[in-house]
Amino acid sequence: MLARLAARHEGQPTDDPEELIRRGFLPRGFLQRPDGAGPIFVGDGVVDSLRGARGTFRPIPDVEIAAITPTEFQTYERQLGALQEQLTQFVPLMLAIQRFEHPQKKDVEHLVIDGQMSPYDPDKFGFLLSVLGGPTDKSVVMPEDSVIAAQASLRGGILSPSVQPHILFLGIQDTAPAADVRTAGLFEWFGLLRATPGYIGAWPQAGFLDLLPMGLQSEPDPLGYSRYPLGLWRRQFQGFSVVSFQRPVLEWATPRLGLSTEEPPAHVRVRIADLSHTQLAGYLNQLSYDRALRASRGNTQLFHALIQQMGVGPADAKQVAEEVLGVVLRCPLGGEYHLERLPSGYADWRSTAWDEVRPGPPVVVADAGAQPQAESKSYQAAWMEWFRGANVNLLRLDDRLVLHADVDIKRTAKPATLPLFNFFRKPKPNE
Repeated sequence: MLARLAARHEGQPTDDPEELIRRGFLPRGFLQRPDGAGPIFVGDGVVDSLRGARGTFRPIPDVEIAAITPTEFQTYERQLGALQEQLTQFVPLMLAIQRFEHPQKKDVEHLVIDGQMSPYDPDKFGFLLSVLGGPTDKSVVMPEDSVIAAQASLRGGILSPSVQPHILFLGIQDTAPAADVRTAGLFEWFGLLRATPGYIGAWPQAGFLDLLPMGLQSEPDPLGYSRYPLGLWRRQFQGFSVVSFQRPVLEWATPRLGLSTEEPPAHVRVRIADLSHTQLAGYLNQLSYDRALRASRGNTQLFHALIQQMGVGPADAKQVAEEVLGVVLRCPLGGEYHLERLPSGYADWRSTAWDEVRPGPPVVVADAGAQPQAESKSYQAAWMEWFRGANVNLLRLDDRLVLHADVDIKRTAKPATLPLFNFFRKPKPNE
């Protein structure tokens, strides 16, 4: 399809595959592969003579392989060697999920998830297991309004043998971010880290925090605060060492840190609150909205590329893109793609959601006594619509890894269905 478009755009229109090969728009051997299969042209569509039409290929085991090319043989040998080296054996994995009614919330369901990997191959997970310390019932108590709290018993292991066993912990405060993080390029993740109201700490040793550029830090002040390059702050007190990009976060969190005994022992503990009703909800929605907006614009960039590089008519660009990819392109923000004529006379593909949808809760602006204005549509991150909190523990024993998780999810009126046996059902227009 792309070859035909390219030939037409370069003034050499033809639908004959052999002519497209002769003119260089298709590679040699396109019509006859080494396995004897080749394309069969049915109108504007193409069907593989051995495997069928796109989207309905025969299962791989049903296709007999009688011969392969030298390049295919070399690729197979390379992949086989890698598999034999990396996958010495399959790791038995068991996962059990139970669902209960939430004892306090009628619209929330409580999931209990238990998993075991037994026996595991130490060689396969050597690097990860080497940095896990011993199981511990000691737990770092973090401020109650830390909406995300995680801690792990670690040691230097292969990464840094000199690092002593310690508990490394992380917390994120329930407050709005310190700055707008909608940046692009190299500094996007750095800006995200600086704006997030979080902290990372260690006890009773600094542990992996000692790998920071210590030689460039300033001397601690009487309260134990010191400054690092790039705006990073650190406070050391009573065996705790805590760092954050925001000193106010350290001033809020460090006086509230403590220790407790928690059963059963574990290597990793993670607690995540219901983020949908926190001050961070708008921040998280904004991040998800920005990525959905990029994906939405990415689809329109494909339309414009077909217009500019393949000479496709602007009005046909969306249809041609969907035919080439064999999919239906939808706006991740829930809008509809449409062709908009600009005052300059050019046509521009846009989504209705770009002007109508905004992250976070909808805002209604209306004067007293006046007719209310139409409210903007509110974009919500998909996972925030159902996730209502979780507690996760991970324990490593001599011969197995044990996972236990309690997850709360919002109950929905529409039952969840898995399309396992509807492969040949024609999708509805809105699917």
